[in-house]
Amino acid sequence: MRARPHTGAPSSSRTCGASRRHRAPCVRRRFREIFNLVDLDKGGTIDKEELKQLMNTLGLKPSQVRAHAGLQTARRSLLEKR
Repeated sequence: MRARPHTGAPSSSRTCGASRRHRAPCVRRRFREIFNLVDLDKGGTIDKEELKQLMNTLGLKPSQVRAHAGLQTARRSLLEKR
């Protein structure tokens, strides 16, 4: 059996269980790891500047309006799930 090369993905991506019961906590852990990377000031939220930085890192060139719209969409989505 050949070892898979490390892809730079968060470490929890290699330890997720295959069963549905184990996937949800694993996915939450991965999202938390990603969130923590994006939340540069460690304030517990992702503000407009942090979203802009993320989009620039991904090669996207967001306008201020586009970044604001993205934040509003994310907020609505979170509020609907509560």
